[in-house]
Amino acid sequence: MDMTVQVDELTAETKWIGRLREPGYQHPSTRYIEVSTIVGALCLRRTNGEQFRQAMVLGAGGGQDSIVVDVSKFAALVGNLEPGEAIIKIDGNELSVQSRRRTVRLKGEQFDFPIWPVFQSEQDEPDIVGQGEIRAVLASASTDPTLPQLANVRFEGGNMVTTDRFRLSRVTYGNGTVDTLLPSEAAQAFTQDGIVYVDTGIGSPARTPMVRLTRGGRTLMVAKPDVAFPEWKQLIKDEQQCQVIVRAADVIDAVRGKLVTLTVQGKKLTVLSKDTKENGVEVESTVDIIDTLVPYKGKVEVPLEASYLLDAMRAIGGPVIYTMAGTNKAVTFTDLSGNNLHLIMPKKFKTEKKGAAK
Repeated sequence: MDMTVQVDELTAETKWIGRLREPGYQHPSTRYIEVSTIVGALCLRRTNGEQFRQAMVLGAGGGQDSIVVDVSKFAALVGNLEPGEAIIKIDGNELSVQSRRRTVRLKGEQFDFPIWPVFQSEQDEPDIVGQGEIRAVLASASTDPTLPQLANVRFEGGNMVTTDRFRLSRVTYGNGTVDTLLPSEAAQAFTQDGIVYVDTGIGSPARTPMVRLTRGGRTLMVAKPDVAFPEWKQLIKDEQQCQVIVRAADVIDAVRGKLVTLTVQGKKLTVLSKDTKENGVEVESTVDIIDTLVPYKGKVEVPLEASYLLDAMRAIGGPVIYTMAGTNKAVTFTDLSGNNLHLIMPKKFKTEKKGAAK
């Protein structure tokens, strides 16, 4: 039976499915997408052997038809549709999609699509992660392939945590019960605004421990990483030699170069930006301090990598509580609620000498 869907909704879900990357090894399933019609919805499924992504597009009509097609060809098919409604029909080994003045046809592929896991949740209720919180915690996610244990988001006691050894991000989202690791790459699929439901369970028939994320018609399942995440709580210390409130936008505007030195003295925050080359340009900017929570009569000076500071400011996005434990010690940045925290270790760059080999 024919299925009628909105082209803009089909396009959005096709793009989301299409962002699933090829894993480090060649996996044949990544090339294909399973397209199925059920009563009231079109179901798109794709896997790379690690992630299992499913997108549901609500519509009218539908039956119990299914076809496996090349994912690149399907994306091209959807890209050729006109705005408005599209009528989808699966007839044997052919998929046809008709828009207002155009019909596009695609032959199916002779490929045994993998068995889709049946997820059995371990929680009575999933954890609910709020708008933008996954995007914020990924600020400190590691991209070092030699440290796979850090390429994850730690869920524990209503907190999400990432670290790359040089910084740490912790976002508190509520009274959660999920206790797991989630690959950072899987979390990236849900960085848009909106409520995300997270739970853990078993994927049958292989009886694989899995994590599931759901938002609207999108579902992602991935195996739990079998690695040990660092003990993160001991890294966050309650040391407050000086604490002020600034605006994230002001700090972002002040940052230049690769290295910044933040200096608090009295009621002034100075941002000194410079590159790593000898005789490089230095830019000194002053940022207004909105309020001082813990005053300090002396001067507190901390050098930081500029990109880390910018990531933290963008993750918070509004007023920021800047806490210093002392000169050349780790600093923390939090939002006013304290739920969105980013810790950065001080870092000094070696100056590159003129004429040095590149």
